[in-house]
Amino acid sequence: ESKWRGDESENGSKSDEKRNNANANCGNAALMRAIVCAGLYPRVCKVEKTRAKSGSYEKLMTGGANNEQQLVFMHPSSVNRRPALGPRDGWYVYEQKFETSKLFVSGTTRTSPHALLLFGAKSDEISIEKVAQTGGVTLGAAGVRIRTDRETAMLMKLMQQQLAKLFLLKAK
Repeated sequence: ESKWRGDESENGSKSDEKRNNANANCGNAALMRAIVCAGLYPRVCKVEKTRAKSGSYEKLMTGGANNEQQLVFMHPSSVNRRPALGPRDGWYVYEQKFETSKLFVSGTTRTSPHALLLFGAKSDEISIEKVAQTGGVTLGAAGVRIRTDRETAMLMKLMQQQLAKLFLLKAK
């Protein structure tokens, strides 16, 4: 007999079914990265590979107060550093930023600009008019600018509204 009431059904265990439902998206790496983005925002940096006379190198920039950008380096212990190749271009969220010999970020996770817009942008930051004028959205809390088009900005704003409604419904 099960020690938990209602734990078993005729066709198997309810707890197995619940466990399978809870793990339904465990293989969806993009979703997992978006969830991490939501949790770590506004700690955002962008990696851009640039060419220098001495070869190529990575430039990681984080936003800051008053949209001041800071040059940072991915910590040598980071799995995203990839010693031979360096980190891939794109957006990352990070757990911490600290200074030793250089200013480092650690605990990095690659994320998408869509996740940053969806989970990071405030509703008033996603302005279709501003996107039409500037070609992007500036995320004030992170101090970064994300290039996007009007259609994507509109979609992100609508998705934010729907998520807010869903959260309110679930909270009741």
